[in-house]
Amino acid sequence: MKPGTAAIDIDIATYRGFVRLHKRGESIAVKFERVHDDAKKPERATNGAAALDVFAIGVGDRFDPERKIIHHLREDGPYTINPGEAALFVIGIKFEFPPGHVCLVNPRSGLSMKRRIELGNAPGIVDEDFRGEAGVLLTNEGDEPQTINYHDRIAQLLFLRRPMPYFREVKKLDETLRGDGGFGSTGDGAYLKEGDKLVQEVLRQWDAHFMLIAMSTAQKSTCMRGVPKDSKSNYIRNPHGTYSGKTRKFGCVIVDGDRIVGIGFNHEQFGVPSCAQAGCLRESIDSGEELETCRAVHAEEAAVFSILASDLGGSTAGTTVYVTGEPCERCARMLLELSIGTLVVLKGGYSSKNGMDVIEKSFTVIRYVDIDDVSHLVEGIIPGHIAD
Repeated sequence: MKPGTAAIDIDIATYRGFVRLHKRGESIAVKFERVHDDAKKPERATNGAAALDVFAIGVGDRFDPERKIIHHLREDGPYTINPGEAALFVIGIKFEFPPGHVCLVNPRSGLSMKRRIELGNAPGIVDEDFRGEAGVLLTNEGDEPQTINYHDRIAQLLFLRRPMPYFREVKKLDETLRGDGGFGSTGDGAYLKEGDKLVQEVLRQWDAHFMLIAMSTAQKSTCMRGVPKDSKSNYIRNPHGTYSGKTRKFGCVIVDGDRIVGIGFNHEQFGVPSCAQAGCLRESIDSGEELETCRAVHAEEAAVFSILASDLGGSTAGTTVYVTGEPCERCARMLLELSIGTLVVLKGGYSSKNGMDVIEKSFTVIRYVDIDDVSHLVEGIIPGHIAD
């Protein structure tokens, strides 16, 4: 740190956002060349700003490819744009960025709203192969003269990935809900309402599918809480040879796109006697209390461990996690550390207020699945709900 520079406390959300961008390879190096010595490097106004501000150093000749300065703001003073007039402002830099990206020159909202100064060709497009000096064409759309000073922020640069489109001629295009509706076609909201219904229905079916897998996985739980015992304190097996009455069976499925990358159920940790043999250590303890006495690996933990133990690798960032009960506070914090994108919970299952409070304070998307949406998927396969 340079002498005299104030220390900055970085909150964990800012840190996580920075790490996520770098983890996904979403940071890029932009080279720049100063055409004029007093040109300023583009700057981000706040840590969360998507675009970078650029600064005026002069007014250029609009018809000169070299952007020759005809009025230097530092030497000649501020420049006034009269109502209805436009001026091409020079920012004094050229830049180069990686192939597969585009730079959009966007207006600044403050100039537009407060002073009616608009960007003439908004948004301006800077292609990856352009090596000239970028200019900013400002137009005064108001009724009063407006003055631009030296190093005023006049526009902002937004760098985006761009696909490479290839056109393929076909005899007929696929049908859509909107069809050929153009300008103003969604004004009455009809398309929007039907479109939203369609999206919600797709999500409902999608969530029910993966929740069914999570519920099936939960049947493998080895937790014995709630299972009745005989007179000798042995757990009673049902006619199928398994145990009925389990109240703490949980399943978790981690999905990346449409691919399951992790799956798990709650079970005792490896290397210790099974719960069926040793009994439940928490039978007399209230739910959510003294979790450290339990030998269990939670379903969410088991699903994450299954990813780590596989030879496939992968990232949990942005994934969707399906759970048959609300995660405990410990698992909720773990899921946030893993940067998951969405948490889908079985409605009416195990409740954990502490865990959900943690999730709700984050930007994680939360959805709930109704048991009826899952039940219809097994009709004709297993009558009713999945049996114990």
